Amino acid sequence: MKFRLIHAEKDHHEVSLMARVLGMSRQGYYAWAGRGPSARARRDAELTEKIRAHHQASDEIYGAPRIHADLREIDGKGALVVAGTHYRGRPPSPGTRRRAWGVRSARVG
Repeated sequence: MKFRLIHAEKDHHEVSLMARVLGMSRQGYYAWAGRGPSARARRDAELTEKIRAHHQASDEIYGAPRIHADLREIDGKGALVVAGTHYRGRPPSPGTRRRAWGVRSARVG
């Protein structure tokens, strides 16, 4: 997140100054900037395109549960589609979950 801030503001401020203020190394920023998208980012982009194509093919009627079921049937593997977050352009944040109100899980064993 800090690297993105430096990247966005590098035209207005020196990279070395921003890195020092944010407690980071300048070399770390340049290493981050030189890398391409991560494997997860590439998979998420591919999944987003599949979801968009499937949603448009259904005349924009199908929602997340139906698209998930159809993609699972087509690919033979589950594609994580949580409440359509990939379709809205915001991948789910790591470590966050929506709370299911009124639903309790029982511990088995």
